[in-house]
Amino acid sequence: MYLVEDDEAVARSLMVLLQMRDLKVDHFASADAFLRRRPQLPRGCVLLDVCLPGMDGLSALRELRRQSCDWPVIMMTGHAEFDLEVDAKRLGATKILEKPFAPDVLFAELDEVLGLVVA
Repeated sequence: MYLVEDDEAVARSLMVLLQMRDLKVDHFASADAFLRRRPQLPRGCVLLDVCLPGMDGLSALRELRRQSCDWPVIMMTGHAEFDLEVDAKRLGATKILEKPFAPDVLFAELDEVLGLVVA
C-alpha cells in the first residue's frame, strides 16, 4: 500500500488506520517522490491526494497511466468537484474519497480494491 500525502498529520492518521488493518504502508510526501521510486516497488494500491506540492494528484495519475501502470488508485480530495471526478475516473481512478472520510468508508473501498491488487 502506498500513501501519497503531503500533510504530515493526515499521513500519520492514515498510516495508523492502515496499520491497524495489518497493511504495510509506504508514505511519500509528493507525487514526484512516489513516481521516482515506483519502478522499483512491488505492485500495490495507491492512496493519492489530489492537492500536492509540485505535481498534483491528477497529473501523477495521468503519468502512472502513461507508464502503463494499472495499479488501483484511490484519490483523496478536500474539495470534490464534478470535473475532478470525471477526469479521475477517465484516467482509471478506482474511487475518489472526499476528506474527511470515516475509517469505515476507507476500509470498505480498500476491501474492494485489495482483491484487484492480489489478482
